[in-house]
Amino acid sequence: MKIALAVGYYYPDSIGGTEKYVHDLATYLVSQSIEVCVIAPSSSKSFQLSESRGNYSYQNEDIKGKEYQVYRFEVPEELTHDEVTDKVICRGRQNFEKLLAELKPTIFHLHTLSTTLNYRHLKIAKKKGIKTLFTAHIPGIICPKGDFIQYPNQVCNGKLQNSTCGYCYAQQRHENKFMAEITGTLAKSTFLSNLLEKKIPQFSIVSQKKKILHQLEENSNHIIAVCKWLYDAFLINNVSQNHLKICRQGVSTSYLESQTQTEILDKKLGTNADTFQQIKIGFIGRLEPIKGLHILLDAYEKMLNENSDLKLELHIVAVKQELHIDYYNQLQEKIESLPNIIYQENLPAEKVSSFMAKLDYLCIPSTWLETGPIVAYEAFANQIPIIGANIGGLAELVEDNKTGFLYQFDDIDSLKKTLIKVATQPKLIPNFKANIKPPRTTKEVGEEMLIIYQEISKENDRK
Repeated sequence: MKIALAVGYYYPDSIGGTEKYVHDLATYLVSQSIEVCVIAPSSSKSFQLSESRGNYSYQNEDIKGKEYQVYRFEVPEELTHDEVTDKVICRGRQNFEKLLAELKPTIFHLHTLSTTLNYRHLKIAKKKGIKTLFTAHIPGIICPKGDFIQYPNQVCNGKLQNSTCGYCYAQQRHENKFMAEITGTLAKSTFLSNLLEKKIPQFSIVSQKKKILHQLEENSNHIIAVCKWLYDAFLINNVSQNHLKICRQGVSTSYLESQTQTEILDKKLGTNADTFQQIKIGFIGRLEPIKGLHILLDAYEKMLNENSDLKLELHIVAVKQELHIDYYNQLQEKIESLPNIIYQENLPAEKVSSFMAKLDYLCIPSTWLETGPIVAYEAFANQIPIIGANIGGLAELVEDNKTGFLYQFDDIDSLKKTLIKVATQPKLIPNFKANIKPPRTTKEVGEEMLIIYQEISKENDRK
């Protein structure tokens, strides 16, 4: 059995949750002596500059002496309008097919839908007699707007329909609210959307998403969701239950192994409940609106305005995003204006556990539906209670008033009240810590995926 894990972007060019998931899965498979590789596209310029023509091995410290190969296939540096709007497959198809012919994988496991690697490539693999899987990692696989938040601020069930999705998508697409209202209202009509979809891309967004879901189901052995709410969203869009599986995320085994004995001791003893020091609330994440740091800062400011004597510290570890530089600048102004905030950027991965161990709570104030997030698993690995909105993956992971607090989504006052409770009831911390069970690990993820691989591989053998 040979498994090819396919992603539209990968280390070292891109570092994110999906890339980490794929790396951890590959790492586990290598540890089980399973032949595995990663396939990812590479732009013409990057491909030509690489001495190895884009191919390289990747070895992590937790698998000393073993490694997996990353194979790159060349795609254009600049994409055409038809490629970006998914009217045609991205150029580079021949390079992809050549790579598949050379590697001869038993299973092709796709993890992203990007312009340069998507459901069309899944279909190619299937036509070549390769067993195929697709794992959905983000809301945008289904939601046209990409966050499962129905305009203006209502959690959506993910049902694709013109009456809601067309209008909602228009509000995001157009900065001019008058134009957004006009096009959004027109988009509510299925008749008008069908009439205009070939001329105006906005009106084809629902039919396009439905087409993609159909293609994913048609050309894969299974679709795998990493959380229950995403699984339910596939179901409500008529994907067969027999075709769906859930395989949740987990904390990296290498992350657990990196924890020092001091950190382990800190997890058992480290609480400010008895000393009445300032309670430490942490934030780790990218500085972009969906990660919601502005929500935390606004709630913290309101809390201080009502009672400046409350003992709280905010410890922020941020990753600056150039695409959201205006948002970044606004946050910096707010942070500088507030007391008791310890701020740093780009904390090395190996120091995250040490940072976590010193916290009393981790706040995850996301403004979209998270499919994990992985940082929540890492917090629980350090026995750190979580403060988060009562939606998405966080609502599936956090038990309110047992392993943390769930505040009302998109409600700054609700989060403010939670912060006040945290500050005034420090003796809750050891109780919450005691309630936190060891989180699911990537080893468990790998074990579940290996069972799926073996099952569909046997089906292939019978044919």
